[in-house]
Amino acid sequence: TSADIEAFSPPYLFRGVRPEIASISSNEPARGSQLTLEITPETQLTSVVLMGVQTTTHWVDAGIPRRIVLTPEQNGSIVTATLPTDPDVIPVGHYMVFAMVDDIPSDARIVKVVEAEGPPVGACCNAAGSCSLATHSDCSTEGNIYLGDDTACGAVGACPANCWSCQCLDGFSGSGEAASCVDGEFECNSLCKGHSGVQSFACEAGECAFAIPAASSWGLALLTSIVLVIGSLIMLRTRDRVDGCRRFS
Repeated sequence: TSADIEAFSPPYLFRGVRPEIASISSNEPARGSQLTLEITPETQLTSVVLMGVQTTTHWVDAGIPRRIVLTPEQNGSIVTATLPTDPDVIPVGHYMVFAMVDDIPSDARIVKVVEAEGPPVGACCNAAGSCSLATHSDCSTEGNIYLGDDTACGAVGACPANCWSCQCLDGFSGSGEAASCVDGEFECNSLCKGHSGVQSFACEAGECAFAIPAASSWGLALLTSIVLVIGSLIMLRTRDRVDGCRRFS
């Protein structure tokens, strides 16, 4: 039995300044995410390396057999590197993170790479008032109404009713509820019938607490009165021609 002790000092530790990872942005970075390191002393890194943590017992290797070299972007002492998104390249699990200056490594930081979360979904209401779960971008692409992240379709009245509003060419306007935008347009056309046509129409989901504005109702009453007066004058003039007696002063 020997009582001798041997110590080995790797040559790369004596070839330059050894970087140190002062801080790391996350201990559980997701695949595809950006990892940010603060390096001290401030020195230019050549790479950031992730090495899978190995666990070997009874000739069974239960670790992650990966060495992943990342290209860093550096601004002073702050270094960023983006993790791959391919699960075949970077399986989830524990890794050692090294900041490298050529072949000189820092001490390792242990991180746990996790699955990347997909974009949040929520209740998406279409023009007919029905609901489905979708991402904000997908719901907006279809021209529907997104009620917010993590909202559910199960609640009664989750999707607000469709509201329509329109204005006739003569200024008369109205608004109300409709089962769909098509129904709303039909109601708008019906409302403007007898006036001078539809000037504008809009249909969207929202709080439907509309009423025909009082000013518009008053304007309709005034318009109706004017039409009646003009009609009476025309009738009187017609009768004037018939009997030849009545004259307007």
